[in-house]
Amino acid sequence: MLDVAVQDRTDRVAIRAISPVDGSELTLTSGTLVIYNEGNSEVVASTAATVSGSAAHYERTWTKATFPTGRYRIVWSLVVSGPTTHVFDSNFEVVVRRFRRPIGDSDFSTRYPYLSGLLPTGATFDMYLNTAWSKIESTLYGRLGRYPGNLIYPEQLQHCLEQWTLADIYQAVSIGPGSEDEAKADRYKLEAMASLDTAMVFVREDTDEDQSAEDDEYAIIQGAELVR
Repeated sequence: MLDVAVQDRTDRVAIRAISPVDGSELTLTSGTLVIYNEGNSEVVASTAATVSGSAAHYERTWTKATFPTGRYRIVWSLVVSGPTTHVFDSNFEVVVRRFRRPIGDSDFSTRYPYLSGLLPTGATFDMYLNTAWSKIESTLYGRLGRYPGNLIYPEQLQHCLEQWTLADIYQAVSIGPGSEDEAKADRYKLEAMASLDTAMVFVREDTDEDQSAEDDEYAIIQGAELVR
């Protein structure tokens, strides 16, 4: 998922500390961070990060006065035993609303109960739904050029989400190229993309971020082209 914090709510931003040398996850003992806005001005002076294993996060209320919507950069200084400090940059956006996933594990399992026996050991429908929703989110970010949280009806993307989840499940259990499960995965991927294109023919979008979409606030997203 794209890293975002919802304005005027208590929310967190996070990073996974991955070694730039060998790609391993670093076990953190402590850390600090500094936050800069789009103009590269410091908006949060050095403050402690919360660490657990290889993950670090920072949680606060992102008040509108201090954090207008937009992009921000974090410089993390994360310490491992030794001690050694690793410096990482990450980016996030302050948004009016999060891109809400319209269905959950129980919805999916009710609709596709026969798939529960196919899941790999330790896997859940929720894991695949999250992964599929992240793909949709990233695809829309690329098409819109901005975070898609202001799309008023994420329910338009329910069928796309289901098809992409099915594709990922069948891909995970596929025994190899040319198998029946791989063929199903390919078919559902095509169906997911077709469903996404259909949904984007007309969407309501809260472009002025006043928490509602007026009649003139809509978009037509045709492939990589955005029409208003």
